[in-house]
Amino acid sequence: TIEPGSLIIGDFETKGTLVVTKGAQLVADGLETDPIVFTSNRSQKKAGDWGGVVILGDAPINKFGNVGSYNMDLDPTLTTYGGDNAASNSGILRFVRIEFAGKKVKGVDTFNGLTLAGVGSKTVLENIMVSYAGGDSFGIMGGDINATKFVSYKSINDDFKFTQGTQCKIYNSLAVRSSYLTSNKAGSRCMEVASYDKKEETDFTKKQTLVTAANITMLNDSDNISADIQSGLVKEAIYVGSNAAIELKRSVISGFNPAVVLDSKIE
Repeated sequence: TIEPGSLIIGDFETKGTLVVTKGAQLVADGLETDPIVFTSNRSQKKAGDWGGVVILGDAPINKFGNVGSYNMDLDPTLTTYGGDNAASNSGILRFVRIEFAGKKVKGVDTFNGLTLAGVGSKTVLENIMVSYAGGDSFGIMGGDINATKFVSYKSINDDFKFTQGTQCKIYNSLAVRSSYLTSNKAGSRCMEVASYDKKEETDFTKKQTLVTAANITMLNDSDNISADIQSGLVKEAIYVGSNAAIELKRSVISGFNPAVVLDSKIE
């Protein structure tokens, strides 16, 4: 349990990361006037200073065997996720800000600001802001998620990435991108909706990724969108991969070109 108003420091040298293992709970229940803040311990803070917050649950994923491993050079015995309990409860994150996370692990990958892997529907996820993430702001892998009032501000990679068969309802949320912070690699979007990371590990008899979204605002804060588009700095806002689906209502996309890309394999 983390008290409202707490400041949690992520260590730069040791890629400090808070991992909530499968079956455990994190209760970080802040207040509007006293949010809980996770930040870097450096005096000059930058995206990717520390790891991030990782929550691992036992809700379904679409990998064979219903189990995955969050392999980020962490203890492999503590980083498994996935199961058959869609309504599992990993705790509460409410009025929480996570900033300058997303450290790159050499030869592996990049942490996200907040990773939700196999997290179940009884977990409370409200009023969470991720700022200046070195990876994705919100990485959602499998599970059954109810998310409301999520804010992603100037992440390097995706604002919201959904994969591994997640069933996610996300409402009243905001993504603000910058043309000048975006990663060069394919995939720096407001939303990436995919059903798998590796096709050969995916059980297509299970549920594939479905995102139900409403009242979402996705903005590019560039001062000169036309020039940024011409120079190749602006990409699509939403990418939908094969075997994945999104339902988007009452939402605004502004400053991207194009707004939505559907994978060429989608029929």
